[in-house]
Amino acid sequence: MPSPVPIADGFRDELILTVPQSIIEQFAGEPLLGGLMVPWLGYFPRAEGHFIRRPNLGSPNQRPIPADHNILIFVIAGQGWVEYGCGTRSAVGPGEVILIPNCLPHSYGADPDNPWSIYWLHLTGEQVPTYFSMLGAHQKVAVVRTGLSQQLESLFQSLLQNRREGYRKMDMRISGAITALILFTIAKLRQEPAAKHSAHPNAVEEATGFMQANTHRDLTLREIARACSTSVTHLTRLFKPATGFSPMGYFTHLRMMRVCQMLDTTEEKIAIIANNVGFKDPYTLSRTFKRVTGISPSDYRHRRQV
Repeated sequence: MPSPVPIADGFRDELILTVPQSIIEQFAGEPLLGGLMVPWLGYFPRAEGHFIRRPNLGSPNQRPIPADHNILIFVIAGQGWVEYGCGTRSAVGPGEVILIPNCLPHSYGADPDNPWSIYWLHLTGEQVPTYFSMLGAHQKVAVVRTGLSQQLESLFQSLLQNRREGYRKMDMRISGAITALILFTIAKLRQEPAAKHSAHPNAVEEATGFMQANTHRDLTLREIARACSTSVTHLTRLFKPATGFSPMGYFTHLRMMRVCQMLDTTEEKIAIIANNVGFKDPYTLSRTFKRVTGISPSDYRHRRQV
């Protein structure tokens, strides 16, 4: 089977890789492939003059695309813009992602004075709407702020490298897995700026660090907030969007992870473990452990040994 061939588009050092439609159709029914595939992807460095306008599907427009293609653009340098809806235009810069669900009219392009450098993907599959909804792009164009992330940029580079490997089933599966990780990473990074732009930019980071260093104690929410030089109300408001947990829920999970580690690596009695993670007695630890994990500490240790 032939390997993908880069296609020239006019920007120096650019890269475009495509998967033939016949290959897409061949794998569309595969359980581990059909839900999320990347038929087109690329990298445009300093894309001076880059401009795409798609007023509606089926019209003689610039760069028509199949009706089931959804678009993701990650800006790593320079400036650009996206226009959608009834003439709504958003400026886009480094560390921002544009998400364009299929079938929506749109235009986008590079700033003429400071053209953007971008990674871009076209996505197809039944899982794409779910991912886009998670990122705030449910049947609408969205611009998501992630900040410049070496992790995210490395994932795009890995995806491009994977696509160069060919169209074997395993290569296509790896491509889908990397793409899913890109989308989840965007979702994670999307939550972080809420804390960074607050009056206490490092409150969530300081709180999680303080908790990790004190899993041996029975901390209160007031103690955690005081360690971050913020209020209980403010920390609570920031914490769940950034982590998915309340502050105390997060701390409880950290302590239970510590308990699991001790159950896995030592033969200490439950009473000793309870003391080491700040519980007043083994019964309170056991109740908490079962609430979080679904089984008792002794059952957990027994299953590990079986």
